[in-house]
Formats: sequence, structure tokens, C-alpha cells
Amino acid sequence: MSRAGFRFRVSCRTLARIRQDPEAWSEALRRAGLPGWTHPDLEWALRTGECPAFFRVEDPDVAVRLQRAFARMSAPRPEGEVPPPGAGMAPGSGEPRVGDGAGGRSVPDPFPGQPDPEGEEEEEGEEALRQGARRRWEGMAGRSWVARGVPLASPEDLQKVDPDLASRLAAVFRQAAWKGTARAEGRGQPGPRWDPRRVATRVAGYLRPVGPESRRRELGRPRVLVLVDVSTSMAGVVDRFLPVAVAAAAALGEGARLVATDNGDPFLVPEGNRVRTYDGLGPDRSWSMYREWIRRWRITAVLLLGDAQNLWLARRLAAARLDVYWLDNYLASRGRVEGRPFVVPFPPRWMADGSFPPHLRPADEDDPRRWPPEWRRRVRYAFGVGDADLAVAALERMLRG
Repeated sequence: MSRAGFRFRVSCRTLARIRQDPEAWSEALRRAGLPGWTHPDLEWALRTGECPAFFRVEDPDVAVRLQRAFARMSAPRPEGEVPPPGAGMAPGSGEPRVGDGAGGRSVPDPFPGQPDPEGEEEEEGEEALRQGARRRWEGMAGRSWVARGVPLASPEDLQKVDPDLASRLAAVFRQAAWKGTARAEGRGQPGPRWDPRRVATRVAGYLRPVGPESRRRELGRPRVLVLVDVSTSMAGVVDRFLPVAVAAAAALGEGARLVATDNGDPFLVPEGNRVRTYDGLGPDRSWSMYREWIRRWRITAVLLLGDAQNLWLARRLAAARLDVYWLDNYLASRGRVEGRPFVVPFPPRWMADGSFPPHLRPADEDDPRRWPPEWRRRVRYAFGVGDADLAVAALERMLRG
């Protein structure tokens, strides 16, 4: 089933303000040009106290105006104003987020704590917001929304290969120094990189030409399982992560298998000329399928693109003695990209300290602090990966050897 539209997520704090001050909400709607607007899902959340609230708006013009109304309600209060009782944010709700569109980017408050602009400036700002919303709305066309609006991918997305990106990744993989295992193919053959000792000996000692025998011996060319998380927690980067995964599978050729997942559970699996869809498997059923694929496809390495909600799967893959190369969008899913990926030992400090955001907190057995050291050593990890360029750079560093 395909649905187009503009998806909103309204934080607990904003909902509390609307409940505490309905007149301010009515005024915000009026100033946004939507007097009396309502939505059954929002009304139900306000009535029952459930938060956050999720709903969808089909018209991009209405979506733009709602962004302005919600931004006004979630704007910081003027200094000295005391918030009404109960208006605090519920535990674990995170920062206020409104107007998640294609890619799930949070819409910042365009005028924090300021009155609406008047005259021509208002018209220009409104038009810019409307055009941005329309672009995001059009970007949602053709996406599959199942199981309460997740995940964020359609079968067609797994069949679109970016040739330039695939070429860049193929160059990285040609120069990769894979860890290798006893089961890997090509073990002991001349690899893509020179052996400094052999080269120096031949040139300086014997004045012989340098040839293939002067290359480092490969530890093995692995068969790679490429996993990309397309769940709603990846909404900020899924449109940039998914092409990387598809291009990586294409660059690796017959030695790779691609699976789009919903927080690690298989969701879309290409099989020949078609894409098979799975839904609601759960960790145990999912892992039984992975084990069968690993055996059938002779997988020895895994390329994982996803956030910390995939920790349960990373733990089981490492326990199965597979090498895991993990690209995490942590600190990049809302545009906080530093310009370079952070390739660090696993687990990173924020995991090792247990400083998980509420929605990423793993079960006790999946917490990397409980993993045996040999499992942790099998994971090569990079975070802050928010676009294709950073993903290529992170893979190049992790596979450099």
C-alpha cells in the first residue's frame, strides 16, 4: 500500500501546552490561516493524554501552515513566564519535533518567541515554506507505509542503483583489507594493496620489478550481507542511507545480499527479479531467517546501516563470528553533521557510558557493556554518518586495514 502525505509528530511538551492553553492554540491556528482546524488523531491524543501524537496531512499547503502553528506552541516561553502546571515534557519524550516530512527532518521554529511577520516578508516566508513542504511531500510519493505508518521504503527503492555512488564504493571495496575468515574465498591470494616489506626488498635489495607477488596476501574476500534500517527512527537519513546500501550491494556484485529492515527485522528482501515483503517478525523469528540466509548465502561479513535500535542484531551477528561494519546515523539524523564520520572503537563512549537516548535504549542482554570482548572486537563502528559522502569516507577508513 502506498500513501503520500506529510507526517507530523507532536511532542509531549507541545501537546501539554495545547491542553493547558487552548485559547493560545486557537490563536496560533488563526494566525496560521487555519481557524478551527482539527484532526481526529490529534484530538484523541489531547483527550486521552497519550503522547507524542502522530497524524498525516495530505495537503502540503495545510502542512506548511500547521508547521507555523506548532512552531508557535513549541517556541520558548518569554523570560519570566511561568509554565502552567503539568506542561512539562513527559520522561523520555525527547526534544520537541513537529512536521516530520519525507526524510523525517524536524522543522525548526521559524520565529522563536517572535510575533508573526507582516506584509511582504510574511508572504515571501510563507512561499518558501510552502515550496519546501511540497518538495518533501512529493518525495514521499511511492513510499510504503505499513504497520501503523512504518517503514519508510518501497520495493522500488531497492531496485534503483546510483551508478556514480556504486562506482565510488567499488573503488573502496577493491582496495579493502577485509578481516577475512577461514571460510572466505580468495584467502592467501595477492590482494589489492602492496606489501611494504616485499616491495622494499625487491627494489632496494635485488632490483627486481615489482609485480603481483609483491602484494599483501588477502585474508579472504567475504560474502557480504548488506542491512539497511528503514524504520521511522531512521527518518532523518533513510533517503540518503538507502541508496548507499543499494549501491554497496551492486558494487560487491554476486558476493552480496541486500535486506531492508525495520529496526533489524527483515522488511524488504530482493529475491531474483522481485522484492519480498515481511512484516512484524520480531527478533526471534527474524534471527532464524538470518541464520538460514547466512548458511545459504555463505555470509562472512555484514555491512549494517542503522541506529542503535539494531544492537540486538549486531550482538547476534558478532556472536555468530561474523565481522560487522556498522554505519550509525547517531548525531546526524537531524542535520548535525560534522563534515566527517567518527570511526571509533566499539562500543563508542556514549554506549559504553550507557548514555542512550530513551528511544534507543537496548534490552539488558543487548547492551554492549555486557558483550564478551571477542564479540565487541568483531564490530567496526562509525557514527555521525548522515549522507552518502560520509558513508563512503567511513567505509574507506574502516576497510583500510
